[in-house]
Amino acid sequence: EYLTPASRFPRRVEILSLEDGSHVSVVANIPLQDKIPIAFDAVGEGPRNIGWRSDANATIYWVEAQDGGDPANEAKVRDVVYSLPAPFGGN
Repeated sequence: EYLTPASRFPRRVEILSLEDGSHVSVVANIPLQDKIPIAFDAVGEGPRNIGWRSDANATIYWVEAQDGGDPANEAKVRDVVYSLPAPFGGN
């Protein structure tokens, strides 16, 4: 694919056990990000910037756009930061 960078390809973000590599949870199924508007601060829909919190044990965080990823859309809040502690079963 020459039109879409690899960073926008579909992917699944999972949590695996460090002890035996077994599947713990699916954090996100991120679809192909090929419809991101061409605008400053535009982002794909769904979870992004997924990572581990350094100030809390076994807790992940991610960001989601509240404007559909398009800064031209009206929104009271542009982004929401979520966090989820282990056992990672919530939404």
